[in-house]
Amino acid sequence: NQIYNFDTPVTENITLVAKYETSMVTIEYNLDGGLGLAMESIKRYTTMNIPEPPTKEGYKFLKWTLDGKEFTFDTKITRDIVLKAEWAPIEYVTITFDSNGGSQIKPMKIEKNETLKELPIPKKENYTFSHWEKDEEIITETSKINSDITVKAVYKLNELTDEEEE
Repeated sequence: NQIYNFDTPVTENITLVAKYETSMVTIEYNLDGGLGLAMESIKRYTTMNIPEPPTKEGYKFLKWTLDGKEFTFDTKITRDIVLKAEWAPIEYVTITFDSNGGSQIKPMKIEKNETLKELPIPKKENYTFSHWEKDEEIITETSKINSDITVKAVYKLNELTDEEEE
């Protein structure tokens, strides 16, 4: 089986056999225990769309790999391939709230090195909540937390009006 060179002059009867190549390729997704797209077909010699990231409880999706190397989605696909999901375990930290005499607040768990996003506001009679702090450092929604911590509520005493003093 040789590839025929059509520039060769024909001097006797010959038989040519056509070889066909499928125009589609299959991308299989090895989700390594996660949930997501399992397989798709695309036209050969085209690039593929980036699939929705898969999910896996207790893990964060990192990247897709092909043959052990990070896969970039600008690569033209010429053959059937298997992309493997790479994961990292999610580490959590606990924020415990000392409401300093105010209403009780349940502890909160967040992903390590992430921001709090929102903080609870305790209530304390005759006081207005000011902020949370840890070792005299103010803790806000944008504070990144990388270990278990306890934060303490800080309040301002409400001013009494003349009517309330009587």
